[in-house]
This record gives sequence, structure tokens and C-alpha cells, in this order.
Amino acid sequence: MSNQEMNVKKIVFVGENQCGKSSIIRRIESNTFSTDYVPTHTIDFKMRYLKAKSPSLTFGCWTVCWDIAGQQEISPMNKVYYKDAESAVIVFDINQPDPLGKIIKWFNDLRNNLPKRIQIHVGGNKSEIYFGKEKEIRDFCEKNKIASYTQVSAKDGNGIIEIIHEITKGLIVTELDE
Repeated sequence: MSNQEMNVKKIVFVGENQCGKSSIIRRIESNTFSTDYVPTHTIDFKMRYLKAKSPSLTFGCWTVCWDIAGQQEISPMNKVYYKDAESAVIVFDINQPDPLGKIIKWFNDLRNNLPKRIQIHVGGNKSEIYFGKEKEIRDFCEKNKIASYTQVSAKDGNGIIEIIHEITKGLIVTELDE
């Protein structure tokens, strides 16, 4: 049975090596964090039921979170990994130099390889540490119609619920629009 027959939504998580994609997915999947770094060599994926609440409604859907390795040498394969994605999350480490440049790189890769209707979200990871470039990132997200920008911390869990809600709302809205 295919994902579409089960109504499972595919979400791709992209970003530079060691930005915390796997840690965010682990936090979403099991609400845990590990200090042991194990690089993703190609892809990894986790299935999870995501839900969001509004004051008058609770909604959700089954998802498969695809953790796509950030190593440059596999980027030509991204188009294959993106196939059938219904949402995308660009993850970046807020402590690394030029975070906006990294976001733009992944945004362009997604836009060149995904249908325009796919919502893109941005998650600034490691928010437990000070970050000072939020305005330029928010401006870029607004200018480029990025569905949401959320600062998160896979380490302490801050912002994880918010990004889950944004992703889930985007998946439901996209489904209703089709």
C-alpha cells in the first residue's frame, strides 16, 4: 500500500551537515535527545502521527519524516529523495556563520525540485544559545512566502510543538486546497 493510499504525508528535512535535523526528528518522534552524534549518510526516516490544535478544532495526519543527509556530495540525489514530498523543513544551526546563505541554498534546491504548492518551513535549531540574525531571516521568509519560521531547540524541546503545529496545519490546508 502506498503512502497516498494510507494518506501518509511525506515531509523532507534538509539542511547542512550537523545542523540538527536528526535531533529534531528524534524529538518529534519520541520526545528524546541524544548527545551522541551519529551522521546521516544518505537518508533516514521516521513515521509519526502529528496533530495540531486550534481553539475549536483538533486535526492531524500520519507523516513520514525524511532526514536527508547534509553532505554536499549527495545533493544530486535530492531530487529523488524529494519525490512525493508534501512538505519541507529547512533546518539550520543558528550558531553557524551565514545562516541566511545556508537557508537560501536549501530554499533554492527545494524550489527547483518540488512543486510550488509544497509548503516550506524553516527551523532555526539550537535556540538555547543566543542568536542575533532573526530579523533578516524573518524578512527572507516573508518575502519568499515561506509557510513558517520557528526557532527550536532539539536539545531542550523548545519550539518543537510550534513547528509541529505549523507543519501539520500546512499539510491539512494543502490537502483541503486540492
